[in-house]
Amino acid sequence: MISADAIQRRVREMAEQISRDYQGLGRPLILLSVLKGSVCFATDLSRSMTVPINFDYVAVSSYGAETQSSGHVQLLKDLTMDVTGRDVLMVEDIIDTGLTTSFLFDHVQRHQPKSLKLCVLLNKEERRLTSRTTLLSATGSTTTSSTGTSPRSTFSNRSVSLQDDRTRSRTSSKFP
Repeated sequence: MISADAIQRRVREMAEQISRDYQGLGRPLILLSVLKGSVCFATDLSRSMTVPINFDYVAVSSYGAETQSSGHVQLLKDLTMDVTGRDVLMVEDIIDTGLTTSFLFDHVQRHQPKSLKLCVLLNKEERRLTSRTTLLSATGSTTTSSTGTSPRSTFSNRSVSLQDDRTRSRTSSKFP
């Protein structure tokens, strides 16, 4: 079990790193929260960030009424902001199979953002069905891309474990 204090400390560290990565932007960073689970995480993250931000939200479903992913991702709520030419940070609470994240990444890419990166609280790498996830994670797990055909954006590949604060920044890699 990870303590609430450890989670909040890591969220502040992530916010500091994101603020460094995006300092000096001409326009506010778009925090794209994946409803409903990431709202609290995205809000906590935003409170510790020092760069201007705009919030937008998307909603998807891959579970239906079940507790296991159906493998079919359905877009329930689309972007409301124009992200063309903008820096977008997608915020997820949990990456489980990776299907939803992969779907959303492809969907948002079609809107042609300047950059698209991912920040996630919990990465359940052992349940991954797709290898298409490289992320900024609070849990210490890092999965890098190995398949795909469209390397248009870069995800930050930094990971610090809540259990081991000695793990530090790693290099970025392309996400297909």
